[in-house]
Amino acid sequence: MKVNYQGVREAIARRVEFEGNSCKGTRIISDTENAYKVFSYTTLIFKIAYLEQKPDFFNLEFYSKTTSKLQGIIADVIFGKSLKELRKNYQKELYNYQDKQ
Repeated sequence: MKVNYQGVREAIARRVEFEGNSCKGTRIISDTENAYKVFSYTTLIFKIAYLEQKPDFFNLEFYSKTTSKLQGIIADVIFGKSLKELRKNYQKELYNYQDKQ
């Protein structure tokens, strides 16, 4: 289903398939995987095992304003935080990990 940003927010919250102007959400079902994935253009941004609550993957890299808007929606819907908060915490975790090396 073709959606606007509000539709993207609702689709991600419900983990249903969608297609936006520059993004899409899809459910992958195979012998080895049962996951919900969100892409910006062709770049994987978010992945969660379909029946799980904890995400497997969330790409926090900056690509464009459009991708950041999608990442912000995911940050809010899934984590209840802003993208800025998650990027800041990611940097802290990265630095803490590097300090232990």
